[in-house]
Amino acid sequence: FDKNSLWYFNRDRKLVSNATFLKAVSIATFYHLGTAAFGSLVIAIIKTIRTILTYMEKKAARSKQKVVLVIMRILKCLLW
Repeated sequence: FDKNSLWYFNRDRKLVSNATFLKAVSIATFYHLGTAAFGSLVIAIIKTIRTILTYMEKKAARSKQKVVLVIMRILKCLLW
């Protein structure tokens, strides 16, 4: 992390090489790409659950089960 601040705050740009930029990119990729992947995983899981709940809601509506239908709508609302 030292190289990032060295590049930004250094007044003499001759001391900074291309390796500093590459190190900054590698640190950003290593630490922040995993965060983006984890966020995508959470979104995918929630969308899958919502799809299953939508299917169950339609099935409950066809069988005219009012209590189950209300519960499914509440759960979908919580996962919105």
